[in-house]
Amino acid sequence: GVGAADGLDFTYGAGLTVLGDPTYDLSQVTNLGAVSSGNPLGGSDIYVGLGDLDSQQTGSAAEPFTSIAHALALASANDRIIINPGEYVSSFGIDNSIVADY
Repeated sequence: GVGAADGLDFTYGAGLTVLGDPTYDLSQVTNLGAVSSGNPLGGSDIYVGLGDLDSQQTGSAAEPFTSIAHALALASANDRIIINPGEYVSSFGIDNSIVADY
């Protein structure tokens, strides 16, 4: 429905309007910002969220990746992937050990 994260809206990834409801309000999608606590495993934090396609998309809180699959491909041992609110419709596979912490 309109404005609900239910898989039926016009968002691809985090704010790329391509599918679903043309009245989806992208102004309601925001990134949470940097996580204040450090990664307990000592690795890097990789962010996924609403991004500017013209930015470098470094995976930082300020320039997050727009794809979970891209973040997974670049993650190393002990890295933490922080996924901001949004609809992510690209497919991906996981072929290594992942610990979910939520």
